[in-house]
Amino acid sequence: MKPPSRAAITKALGILLDSIQEENGLSFKSSCTYPLNVIPLDQLGSNVDALHVAKSSLEKEADDLIFRIQVHRNAATPTYRIPPEVFEMIFNVTLQMNEGRRTVESLQTLLKLMGVCRHWYTTILNCPRLWTYLDADLRPDTASLVIERSRNLPILSLSWDLCGEDDRDEDKEETLWMVFRNSSRFKSMSFRVGTEDEDDIWSLLESTTTALEGLTIDGRYTGAGDFTLSDGAPLKYLSLDDVSYGFGTQRLSGLVILRLYRKSVPGSLEELIRVLEGAAAQLEELTLVDSESKVEYQPSSPITFPRLRKINLERISNSYSTALVATIYAPACSDIRVQEFDFQDPGPSEILDAAIWKPGNTQMAAFLGLESGPEPRALRFFITADQWSKISIKVSEQGAERTEFQFRRCQPWRLVELIREFFLHHPSPLSISLDLRRGMFEKGPLDLISWSGHLEVLSLSNDDDCLRALEQLSQRPAAPSWSGMETREDWVCPNLQSIMLRLPDEIDNRALHVAALRSLVQKRWSGADGGFEPANQPTKFYIACPSWSYKELQTVETEIREIVPCFMFCIKE
Repeated sequence: MKPPSRAAITKALGILLDSIQEENGLSFKSSCTYPLNVIPLDQLGSNVDALHVAKSSLEKEADDLIFRIQVHRNAATPTYRIPPEVFEMIFNVTLQMNEGRRTVESLQTLLKLMGVCRHWYTTILNCPRLWTYLDADLRPDTASLVIERSRNLPILSLSWDLCGEDDRDEDKEETLWMVFRNSSRFKSMSFRVGTEDEDDIWSLLESTTTALEGLTIDGRYTGAGDFTLSDGAPLKYLSLDDVSYGFGTQRLSGLVILRLYRKSVPGSLEELIRVLEGAAAQLEELTLVDSESKVEYQPSSPITFPRLRKINLERISNSYSTALVATIYAPACSDIRVQEFDFQDPGPSEILDAAIWKPGNTQMAAFLGLESGPEPRALRFFITADQWSKISIKVSEQGAERTEFQFRRCQPWRLVELIREFFLHHPSPLSISLDLRRGMFEKGPLDLISWSGHLEVLSLSNDDDCLRALEQLSQRPAAPSWSGMETREDWVCPNLQSIMLRLPDEIDNRALHVAALRSLVQKRWSGADGGFEPANQPTKFYIACPSWSYKELQTVETEIREIVPCFMFCIKE
């Protein structure tokens, strides 16, 4: 764009200076219309002042005109035509990017968004729903702005994390005073309790909290004591870590999510059961973590939780977790984690095990996803018993893990037998991976026939178990029927796809295993045993052997691979 001509500029300045001369009652010759050498010296100063005034006035008017043009131009853009309600929704999504919740950073982001333009400033300032997060660490002026702009709406979230701040200044005291004054407006409170502010937090919870629906307290850093919650609407979310709470209140009857950690887990299971029973209709998640409490509890009839979808019992004593599992019937549960803490209280656990794993028990069937539905489910079960007396049951569906139980027992083989009986009597075929490791104390001989119709993966590390498996897999007895009807003669474990065994270190025992291996291969897969149809070929067949015997076994491996191509010896780790 070309600039204006010098003549036009001179004319415009002349008009401005004439107006300045008239407005101020001055009399001088303008340098715009007369040469400088003909203007008296005493008038040059007035010319300079007048030009400065003209320049300032022009800049101001030009800036104002530019601003008005930009506003008018922006008002025609699609962004400016977005309704304030839609803007509010967009800003809300932006502010909740941190795991779907508001934080101090969210409020700082909101303040930055206000500085983008006048339109955003006005829109944000007049959207009360955007001002529903308050932090006890905010400056008083910011806290006051939040409280004012949220108007009469409930404040969705209060965060109080002053742990480690020993000294409070006047600003913090003023902010906390505003928090107490508005205690009835908070729908959610989150506290990390510090030594200096424990009494204040407890006082706040005892004050009017009628709108409160969610409460999170982290007391790990102070060894916080008990607290009491005032009367009000039922809580929907409660998360307590290392704080004690009287669970008799009616405010827990509407719980949707309950998370308790360490000291917060009630020592009395009866007390916890009463809370769960009161919230059974709504409860969707139950999490208990790190508790050594041991109980002697005999559950009566199970409590039905129609909406419970997630159970997480992590590092809980086996008597506590087993009794709790025996109490819950959750037909909709699709995410279960049970990891027991120890195995020092075998008596109550073994009694409850027999009840939980009783064939046909609908509670455990629901946990494992076995309850009948309109469509069959592609479930895979992974059962492991190791040398640390841990029995693990994992259930996956379409490649994703949905259930995990980790039990600890002094005599793990007893629980494995109960689990076997439970699956044995299930009416439909299942896909089971069985991994039995060393240390299965006092167990009887391995019996693969009882797992036969379900077993797809077999992994053994005990010498006697491996020999027994080689012998049983070469048999063709009638497998037990899952429906109670007679079945045709078939190979033991006809669906077996993967086999992982071990050879013993002792030479004599190793020779027995090799002989059993050769017999198995000839009978089961060669087709040379009396004309019987060979079993299905496995996709994986490994046997671990001592390193010093690996070379001498290569001849055996070559011989077997002619019949079972996937077979191989591998060196023990």
